[in-house]
Amino acid sequence: MNKNKAKVLCVIQARMGSERLPGKVMMDICGKPVIAHVIERLKKCKHLDGIVLATSAKEDDRILLDVAQQYDIDACAGSENDVLSRYVQASQRFHGDIIVRVTGDCPLIDPYIVDQLITEFKQCNCDYMRLDVPDTYPRGLDAEIFTFEALKRANERAGGNGKYREHVTLIMYRQPQYFSICCKKAPPHLTRPQYRFCVDTMEDFKLVVSIFENIYKPDSFIRAADIVNFLDKNPSLLAINASIHQRI
Repeated sequence: MNKNKAKVLCVIQARMGSERLPGKVMMDICGKPVIAHVIERLKKCKHLDGIVLATSAKEDDRILLDVAQQYDIDACAGSENDVLSRYVQASQRFHGDIIVRVTGDCPLIDPYIVDQLITEFKQCNCDYMRLDVPDTYPRGLDAEIFTFEALKRANERAGGNGKYREHVTLIMYRQPQYFSICCKKAPPHLTRPQYRFCVDTMEDFKLVVSIFENIYKPDSFIRAADIVNFLDKNPSLLAINASIHQRI
């Protein structure tokens, strides 16, 4: 595959069900749901050819299909727990050659970093590349990219393994003998592995709300560097979700 001529599709996985914080993707931040911030920020990417919201076919998740329509992006519904098949379905339906994976609980994802990830992936001969979260990049900027061919191979190799089917790319980096993988490390000014601004728990949500309330303006754009600088100057805020440990 010629990566430079490939269609790059971003697939956002999101659903209303969540063990730690149910409904988190529709919780309000500055007048918009979490998922809307994710979509709006990804729309600023210059190297994406399309964005798809991939949710489940459960009745509770129909609201997310409405949000996708409201924000003028594509959407599809599939299995609730077999997220790997959801990615295959979305990629096939909307003809993605290269897939960017983003989760719907990262309202501060940085489109410029996503664009850098796409550029580097196109320049390297690998099946899969991820941002180095959380070893160098803060959690909340999470993004992964892989070829559709690698996704199909993952789908075949995963078989009926529930963990591999739920976590999409887990099999790619757990079985590197079958996938060529790369990792993009953060530059020094963004290297903050101790920072966490995704929304997985109520503590996470409170910190993200504080970030938005202090530096968000509707007519401006928050960069990852802005967030890092704000937290550097306000270290006491990090205590809000310091006790939270990421689950796989």
